Amino acid sequence: ASFQSIRRAGLLFMGTVAVGGVLHAVVGLSTTYSLTFVMMLLVGLHAGVFANLNMTLVQAHTPQHLMGRVMAIYTLCLAGGLPLGGLIAGVMSDLTGAPQWYSINGVVMCVAGSVAMITQRSLREMGSTPEG
Repeated sequence: ASFQSIRRAGLLFMGTVAVGGVLHAVVGLSTTYSLTFVMMLLVGLHAGVFANLNMTLVQAHTPQHLMGRVMAIYTLCLAGGLPLGGLIAGVMSDLTGAPQWYSINGVVMCVAGSVAMITQRSLREMGSTPEG
């Protein structure tokens, strides 16, 4: 919150997706309470950075005349995607086991962030403000 702008916020954003995936995979594979506690603390801190950076990028790079529409679609995807994701997670957890499914999702998240980091040059170079 104290930074005026972040020059390559898009790269940081994709990095948080990849790192978050690793954190989630470790939580799913953890067999000790102390490791799970530490990882969940890191997941919570990561989620705060991710959510704030995500919203900053969306709002900073949306033209003002489209802001209402974009935020409506964003909210629809978030509000509609969570229950659907929960349903899928429940079914898949029954099939694979909850810790394994959680870890699989972490790996997929890490791969998605890494692939985006490699292939999406314009997002890599996106700043936290429209000017850069």
